Amino acid sequence: HFHVCVVDGVFEQVPGEGDADAQEAAIPAGVLFHPATGVDADAVAQVQATLRKRILRAFVGRGLLESCDAKDMLAYQHSGFSVDAGVCIEAHDRAALERLLRYCARPPFAMERLRKEGAALVYRCAKQRSEPTSDKRGAKAD
Repeated sequence: HFHVCVVDGVFEQVPGEGDADAQEAAIPAGVLFHPATGVDADAVAQVQATLRKRILRAFVGRGLLESCDAKDMLAYQHSGFSVDAGVCIEAHDRAALERLLRYCARPPFAMERLRKEGAALVYRCAKQRSEPTSDKRGAKAD
């Protein structure tokens, strides 16, 4: 589990302007931002599918995952890979950028949700039932 912040455009260095005879009055070089275009749901879905394939291929190549398991994961409706392009931070909204970066820097696991049951480690997810004794509907198994 990890988060990535991606800039939705490119930055261009702009050379400074000014009178060559009056160096103290010269305008310093700057940066110009060119926003991306064509970032729609289809483009995001394509990026998500490509990332999923490449990451699973890398895991198989490094011996971290069996090829048949990777193939099965590609068929899952909810494979654990998602790209969310719904958050946009405006250019001068420093507070929102700091909140987003703090969120992205959080660890993927909360230690207070992890416990040991015999030889197994069990992680309790707040959003869904993740107990090994739960069935798919969330009811406790007998």
